[in-house]
Amino acid sequence: MQADSADGCLEVAAGSIEVQERLQAIVRDNRWRVLDEDTDESSWTFSVQLTRDELVADTKPDAVTEQMQWSSGKAAVVVQTVELPDGYTRVTITSRFDGFGESEDKFAPERALWKLTSNGRLEAGLIDALRARLKKHS
Repeated sequence: MQADSADGCLEVAAGSIEVQERLQAIVRDNRWRVLDEDTDESSWTFSVQLTRDELVADTKPDAVTEQMQWSSGKAAVVVQTVELPDGYTRVTITSRFDGFGESEDKFAPERALWKLTSNGRLEAGLIDALRARLKKHS
């Protein structure tokens, strides 16, 4: 069975709260359609609505999903931060995807949503943007 999530990980010379604030600014600047947000000192979870094209770009195709007519999707993102010695923080970003659409296979079971496997693009994009933003402000 394939995992339906991928991880992005980075260690940075910044505190946990600063890392979360930078990531939240990235999401705001990119105008992501955020839902179900929850934050505490060591984690930030949220869901983001995806267009059909964003869903296809961020997930791995397989035999089932290649026969789908996607309409939209949703990514559930978890950002975890762990403070390390000497002022460093380890950031781990994990996402899970749900796709909404109809199968072209008329014999396929009907579902409200389909679980999809991340291809790591969303996680890597957030990690790269965080790295760039922290360099800019150091």
